[in-house]
Amino acid sequence: MYEAWFVFSPAKNNIKDAAVCIEKGMPSYGAAEAEYNFYNWTNKVLEIAGVEIERETELTNGFAFGPKVLLDPHFAMTYQDIAGSFKGKNKLGKKSSLILRDSTSFENLELNEGTFICETGTKAPGRAISFIPVEESDAEIYQIRGYKPNNV
Repeated sequence: MYEAWFVFSPAKNNIKDAAVCIEKGMPSYGAAEAEYNFYNWTNKVLEIAGVEIERETELTNGFAFGPKVLLDPHFAMTYQDIAGSFKGKNKLGKKSSLILRDSTSFENLELNEGTFICETGTKAPGRAISFIPVEESDAEIYQIRGYKPNNV
C-alpha cells in the first residue's frame, strides 16, 4: 500500500479551490502540490538510493521545496538503475537542480546550488532554480501554482 502522493497527485483544482482544500486539511489537488509531489517523489527515491538530500525549511505557498531533479527514462528505468548510478557519498543541496537525461554514474557528487544537466557529452552548470510567491500581475501559468521561478 502506497501513500497517495507516491502514486496519485493530480493538478485538477484551481488555486482558490486548492486553498479551500488545504484549509480543510485535505490534499489540494492543485498545481503547486502536484509539482511539489513530483520533486518530492524523486528526492525520496534518491534518498533510498543513498543520495543525501538537503531539505528546504522555508515554505513557498505552503510547500518546502528541496532539490529539483528530473529523471529521464534514458537515465534509469528501475530503482536498481538509479541506485547503481550513485556510488560513494553523493549530496544534493536544497537550491540545486539536476537534469539526468542519459545513462551515467556519479561518485561523490556534491551539488549545492545551480543546475547540472547531464546528457551525452554535455555538462552545463547554471543558475539555481528557486521559487517566490506570485503577484497579481503575474501570468496565469504562475497564478495556478501560487509561486514562480525567481528569475521570471
